[in-house]
Amino acid sequence: MKSQHLLLIVLLGILNQPKLTGQNNTFSKVIENPISISAYGIVATTDNNFLIAGNAENSHGAILRINTSGEPLSAQKYAFDNGLVYFTNLIKCYESGIVVSGSIETWSAGIRRAHITKMDESGAVLWSKSIGLSGSNLTATNVDQTADSGFILSGSIGSFYSGKNGLFAARLDKDGELLWFRGFESTDWSQGYTARQSADGGFLLVGFAGTLNNMKSKAVLIKTDGNGNLQWAKQYQTNTYFTEFAFDALVEEYGYLCLTNNGCIRTDNDGNVLSFIRLGNNHSSPNWEFAMPRIKRYNAGGYLIALSGYMAQAIVLDKDLFATTTINYLLDLTDVIETEDKGILAVGNGPLIYVKDQKIYEPHIGLIATDSIGSEGDCNNAYYPAYSFAENMLSEPLTVNELTDATINTETAVVSPLQVVERWGCIDVIGNVGEKPEQMNFRIFPSPVKDLLTIEAMQPQKDAQLELFNAGMQSLLSTSLNGQSKSFNLSHLSSGIYFLKIISGNQSGYWKVMKE
Repeated sequence: MKSQHLLLIVLLGILNQPKLTGQNNTFSKVIENPISISAYGIVATTDNNFLIAGNAENSHGAILRINTSGEPLSAQKYAFDNGLVYFTNLIKCYESGIVVSGSIETWSAGIRRAHITKMDESGAVLWSKSIGLSGSNLTATNVDQTADSGFILSGSIGSFYSGKNGLFAARLDKDGELLWFRGFESTDWSQGYTARQSADGGFLLVGFAGTLNNMKSKAVLIKTDGNGNLQWAKQYQTNTYFTEFAFDALVEEYGYLCLTNNGCIRTDNDGNVLSFIRLGNNHSSPNWEFAMPRIKRYNAGGYLIALSGYMAQAIVLDKDLFATTTINYLLDLTDVIETEDKGILAVGNGPLIYVKDQKIYEPHIGLIATDSIGSEGDCNNAYYPAYSFAENMLSEPLTVNELTDATINTETAVVSPLQVVERWGCIDVIGNVGEKPEQMNFRIFPSPVKDLLTIEAMQPQKDAQLELFNAGMQSLLSTSLNGQSKSFNLSHLSSGIYFLKIISGNQSGYWKVMKE
């Protein structure tokens, strides 16, 4: 028992990543590449900058270093053996350097292998490996460090919506040598995301299992011992929701805290449910193969959740898992990190149509740094709050088929400079004409609005054009303003985000309107 407690203390220490030092620094930035670029993970560096892992130019992995203002300091791309390369996550090693997870898909065979690369903080490759499974694709979505300085790589077997699928974990030593591989197939619609080392030295795998014919799924937790031998496998579902997916987990003193698409499950060390807290008003719809919702420790006892989707959210939970702060983003959020002043830096992907100088057909990375209550300054993101409530969660055994016959290859990386350009731009505000709409001397109130929305001009207007759009940029109404004020009755509209465009003379701007 004493050894288990000691290992738990070590693991909790490993999970505490370095944080940005400095005063409150809020901003929104867009980082572009002439061909394509995307981001899936972010960590703080020892010199108080940040490293971002993602993909670039359709076939390369990418590592970007940015400073505390979101400005790129360096950018590199990585190619491996004439194949498609996907970087899906990265961690900072607690001794030195970083480790990146991902996948390599060969041009000729079309087979995807799980991938792990260790680098120093400058992006120089120290070693690189790929792991394959005969007849199946392996997609690695997460990597974590173990108490002995080794690594646990995890993700999915097969392809989404294609054939027999499952979860996998691969255990490697500190030099990238494969110690063991375990795959767990269950149903024709299942995927894995995260594996964490538990207090007893074993591992918890997190994912989901379901059936394609009715699109129903249940959250899945699989527990192994330290050598990958199966100890138990369970699936979880509430009575009220159609699907349940598990994405991420933390090791706690009582057992495990698991993040699902609908909330947080607390279990003991044997997977028995202790409680389930549902997060109401959340909008998670992840990019299934590469991005996933994440949960991290935050602010001395609380938690920080990143939920991906078209209307993504970062949610701060207290120690009892009740939502205290919600930050909403109109970008495909992929990761968040806490800054030392308790602010939140979020990274996500485009193409983002809600940015200044929008370039719809050019994918780009979006960065938003907010304070602890979700305010960014130019873009006030604090709206549409999540809320928490307790609910029953049911569990039952899951039958799995184990796989062990994986192979490992040493990979050679070709590293070259990556062209990137950064610019300012509110990620959640449309505005490719008027960068600061307040300079047009209009007041739009109240926000949020329940029924009547009023547009008030500081100067009398002649044929100013007003147009209201929903979040999908569909025009809902169009009219003109003559004089100094006009009101719309919005009581018939659903709650959510809307955008009001005003054209007055040679000026144009957009305003975000929240409808209760």
